[in-house]
Amino acid sequence: MKKYILDLKVKSVERVHERYVLIRLTDDKPLPEMRPGQFVEVRVDGSSSTFLRRPISINLVDYVSNELWLLVACVGDGTRRLAELQAGDTLNCVLPLGNGF
Repeated sequence: MKKYILDLKVKSVERVHERYVLIRLTDDKPLPEMRPGQFVEVRVDGSSSTFLRRPISINLVDYVSNELWLLVACVGDGTRRLAELQAGDTLNCVLPLGNGF
């Protein structure tokens, strides 16, 4: 399966629990094929202590609305920085990674 590096637009960031946020991403072009069990590596910008991309499991891919959902547990500086994203921001992603089922 082909891998992509995409700048996806943040559609919304919704706090679903004190420790979890749901990040909904979209793109102008159709999203590539992804399967359950795969993940995305996201670049965390603006964090002086985060050097590597963060692996985040794919929560949902809705091809009708062209959305990719990522459920992020805020446990460290990198993931807390991701929780601060706002609608309209851009998130650089490498996807899809891993073996789906």
